[in-house]
Amino acid sequence: MRRGRLIALEGADQDLLSACADALSRRLGADGLPPERTREPTNGPAGMLVSLHRRGRLHLPPQALALLWVADRLDHLEREGGIDARLSAGHDVICINYSLHSYVSLCEDLDLEWLRAIDTPCRLPDLTLLLDAGSAQVRDRYLWVAEKLGMEAGPVVVLRGTLAQIERECLRLVEGWSGEGVDGRRRAAGGDGALNPMRPNPGPGRLVAIEGLDGAGTTTQVRLLARRLGAHVAHVTHEPTDGPVGLHIRMVLEHRLRVSAATLAALFAADRMDHLYCAGGILSLLRQGREVITDRYYLSSLAYQGRELDWEWLWRMHAHCIRPDVTFFIDVPVEVCLERIARGRGGRFDLFENKAALTGVRQGYLQAIERLRRAGDRIVVVDGNAPPEQVHAVLWDELG
Repeated sequence: MRRGRLIALEGADQDLLSACADALSRRLGADGLPPERTREPTNGPAGMLVSLHRRGRLHLPPQALALLWVADRLDHLEREGGIDARLSAGHDVICINYSLHSYVSLCEDLDLEWLRAIDTPCRLPDLTLLLDAGSAQVRDRYLWVAEKLGMEAGPVVVLRGTLAQIERECLRLVEGWSGEGVDGRRRAAGGDGALNPMRPNPGPGRLVAIEGLDGAGTTTQVRLLARRLGAHVAHVTHEPTDGPVGLHIRMVLEHRLRVSAATLAALFAADRMDHLYCAGGILSLLRQGREVITDRYYLSSLAYQGRELDWEWLWRMHAHCIRPDVTFFIDVPVEVCLERIARGRGGRFDLFENKAALTGVRQGYLQAIERLRRAGDRIVVVDGNAPPEQVHAVLWDELG
């Protein structure tokens, strides 16, 4: 069976995009299987958050918004019945707005190279039709982004003229196009240092991350440390957060929402960026001189998602993270963690809370710790088998 082709329609004039999608759907459908017509942002969980932001009903920092675009695109591709499935079944897919649209909307606030890097796992369109209409400023930005990306955006054809002329040119381009789609992804740059993600803490407050397997006692250590520092100094927080992205993540962890591993990783990174850069977030607190203690931070993503996803991609997603002053990893045997979870939750376990998964996660933590130390992170591994007060004493001595 011929593999379907992904055609992206990009541009500022949404009415023109819809008209061209209609014309292409009719033409491609006349030759065989009916094409799938779709658009981004989707009505999936990440796409809905992007749409709320665009309507002014939710404010998200640009770093979080960029990662939500990626999470939505990955979900769009990989979900049951999504773009990848339709292409494999031989259907052509016409998508109004794809990667270029998100790049253009964010490139004034964020580095284009980073936007490209975090989009690496997403499929390249077989053809992008850039409809040169709308305001001159937005049009020029689309053209600038397309030129900067070159082949990293896939084949791009710019169409100009009236609606009728652009429609005719769209149809001419697909006439006789008998080839099949290519399963193409973007090429990632290699090496841990190609885009060193961790930014120094601007202070004067300190950022302390406490990490460990589920059931390792991280929450207890956060509470003891905060009590010792005092409520007027310490600010306690956690990840996933209670913000709009974090709530979606919790639904995934509780088996109430299904997404791919890559989509979940992008959601975690988006939640972290919102945690850092939202009004009253971690960055603001550090600048006020508060001691911020977070129960989990980016080491968790590298340990949990790094077991099955590309490390370089995970590394690059955290390009805007603030490096903690110190990260404590509370190391507890997997069997002990599972016993504690069973006692504390009456036998209810979340997504990663089984012996095989936690064993792999612990190994992932140790590998991530080694790589992050090489990159300059200060990470202290603490034996979590001791009573909580003894573990706390070690943390306090290290914190100075």
